[in-house]
Amino acid sequence: MLQPGRETADSVGVQAVLTVRRWRRYGADRLYVVAPTGEPMGSVDLVSGQVVVEDAADEHAVRRAAQEYLRADVPELAVPRQRGGPEGLSPADEELLAAWLGEVGSTTPPRTRREWTTRARLDRLGDTGWTVLHDVRIGLQGSTCQHVAIGPPGAFTITEHGRTEQVVRQDGGTLLVDGEPTSVLRDAALQARRVQRLLRDAGSIQVRVRAVVGVGRLDPTSRVRPGAPLVVPRRDLPGVLHALPPVLSTAELAVVAKVSRRATTWLPPMRPLPS
Repeated sequence: MLQPGRETADSVGVQAVLTVRRWRRYGADRLYVVAPTGEPMGSVDLVSGQVVVEDAADEHAVRRAAQEYLRADVPELAVPRQRGGPEGLSPADEELLAAWLGEVGSTTPPRTRREWTTRARLDRLGDTGWTVLHDVRIGLQGSTCQHVAIGPPGAFTITEHGRTEQVVRQDGGTLLVDGEPTSVLRDAALQARRVQRLLRDAGSIQVRVRAVVGVGRLDPTSRVRPGAPLVVPRRDLPGVLHALPPVLSTAELAVVAKVSRRATTWLPPMRPLPS
């Protein structure tokens, strides 16, 4: 029910600005939409597609804000909203939203998950025998690996970086964003080595873990250094990984996958202090 003094996104007109934030922990992945007044408007579960709103009048705005956020691919987004109902989105966009999130006001589960999120793209690898994990907390210090994928070509850590429209350039072992060097490739390589060590210590066979960085757009003049993390446009991630040559036998793949699914692999029990 609408709280006294609270404005809906549709009641304040075109100047309304909604804030969209993403929350990813422990396998959950949700977008939270906040009204200009600071009041929560609703959330979108990116795993199940479920939409929850505080007031039914806000559902169109929450759904549109979620779409704008995922297209922008940023940690937080301020979205100006137009007044009214479904107008403001093209019929094609409305159809895509309905396919991803279900019809407005519907209590039935959505027909399909949104196809262009990195998580959904990687999950499609599971249909061909891969093991894909998301938001893997590694170690006791709270570090999180965004995605881990294990298949016939080996094991991979996958880190997303940059906005969808942003063009990045790989220059050997450095990733340039807007012409400025970053530590993205170095950090990704360190994370891959840490995941490799955790798999080995947990009883897996020796397997090389390769770092992959998913970006918006990759400059075709990029120079790739042998052994550097693999830099791939996010939209191409599943295809590139699937096309890599196999290095693990069926039996070896089963061992690595089994170890990766144990919680103790990533969060080893704390050792007792010496007496």
